[in-house]
Amino acid sequence: MGILHRWIHQFMPNRRTPGTGRPADLPADRPASGVPASACLLAPAAGPAAGGASDPATGGGAPDPVTGGPHRAHLRRRLAALLLVALLGWVLGMAPGGASPSVRAAQVAWTARTAASRAAVQLPRPGWEQLAAGPVQVIYPAGHQEGALWVRDYALASLPRVAQVTGLPLPDQPAVFVVHASPADLARSFGWDPQDPPLGFYAAGVIHVADPLTWAGERETFMRLGPVPHELAHWLLDRAALGNYPAWFTEGLAQAVDRELTGFTFGWAGRCPPVAWDDLNGAFASLPTDDAYGAALCLYDRLAAQAGPGHLAQLARELAAGRPFAAAARQVYGVEPARLLPGAPGS
Repeated sequence: MGILHRWIHQFMPNRRTPGTGRPADLPADRPASGVPASACLLAPAAGPAAGGASDPATGGGAPDPVTGGPHRAHLRRRLAALLLVALLGWVLGMAPGGASPSVRAAQVAWTARTAASRAAVQLPRPGWEQLAAGPVQVIYPAGHQEGALWVRDYALASLPRVAQVTGLPLPDQPAVFVVHASPADLARSFGWDPQDPPLGFYAAGVIHVADPLTWAGERETFMRLGPVPHELAHWLLDRAALGNYPAWFTEGLAQAVDRELTGFTFGWAGRCPPVAWDDLNGAFASLPTDDAYGAALCLYDRLAAQAGPGHLAQLARELAAGRPFAAAARQVYGVEPARLLPGAPGS
């Protein structure tokens, strides 16, 4: 497995990295507003092939190794409905004047979807066990306790560091990890190619990782190359902004966190590819991987350089309030983000 392409996150199980066939990060159906669409579901609507994992919010399709089989569908539907009623009122009650109605509506859906997703994976089910440790909860298949302990320990050590580096608040609820038996098992759970599997990804409030014993062998290797800090950065931003951000921004942030905490960088780090603003926001999934992720990190770094400490938390508050990303960025950074891209007018 190539280390360069070791992660897949919440937005794009369908995309294939050019020349590798590996799923990459972001979906073609992510809306320009930046609020996660159906691709954020644990079983993305446009993702797994027929016979793959079912949508845990509905219980339809084949039994899913994480969320349970169809016999749990009724319970999950009732739970999701109750959560939806409560959370819709909570989110709508937070809407200040000036919030974008379309963004706010998408945030309502994000809130209900995330709550249902987390509740579904936390349901007790045969063959799965749990480790709870304050701000981290790990769900794992029987027989994989040692790998789950590695994940728990690294997550406990990483979470406060990621929060400190980003300035984002720690949620009241724990970070939920689901450990899969192997990278291939993780891929099969979602209908992806087991010959070209991911090591981890974030989806709808839940972080999925492969048992590190099956690919890292040693804790040091897992801590140096594993996806835990990267995925925690995705989770913290997702929670703080209520899902309202463009795909490139969360990928830029997560790469910056990797660089700061582990020293890991991808081969495209340090490049600023000339990607158009409209393409970065509306066609991220179809861009060449190096261009997409190189531009994401470059633009994130350039935005961060415009403001002092606490900029990300301030931006997240603006986004959580329902402001479109470009407007929120202008407010926080004092610059039109599109102008920071190479080749942009006025750059």
